[in-house]
Amino acid sequence: MVQAAAHAADLAVDDPALTEAADAAEGSVARALTLLGGDAVKLHQRTAALLATLPQVDPRELHALGDALGGSDRVALATFIDSVDRWVGERLHTDDANTNLPRLARLAEVWEKINRAARDTAEYNLERKPLVFSVFGMLAEATR
Repeated sequence: MVQAAAHAADLAVDDPALTEAADAAEGSVARALTLLGGDAVKLHQRTAALLATLPQVDPRELHALGDALGGSDRVALATFIDSVDRWVGERLHTDDANTNLPRLARLAEVWEKINRAARDTAEYNLERKPLVFSVFGMLAEATR
């Protein structure tokens, strides 16, 4: 995967940025190439760190994440949503996922709402910070 991404991005296989993007991409060449642009890897890491604290989240960190998503950068928004999607997907596919079916159903419902809100935010170029708070609010409620 690293070799394919290095070839596609015209980078050396041992390039530190490529290594970091490959680690975050979890085997996806396309995701690694997306993460190579700008601050996408840092945004992914920041989002993953906040997701790991659920259902407790520091509102100041959410403000900072919302600021990092500010503007109309579609790559930043896509990186944020991809990070959330992967986190939810991991929760839905754990070995013990079927032990708490109501929680699993809530999480699946929230996943659908998050993706709808993300599409609307991208399509209508809406503010990103309210999306961040909404996403983390829904996930916190679903994971309690």
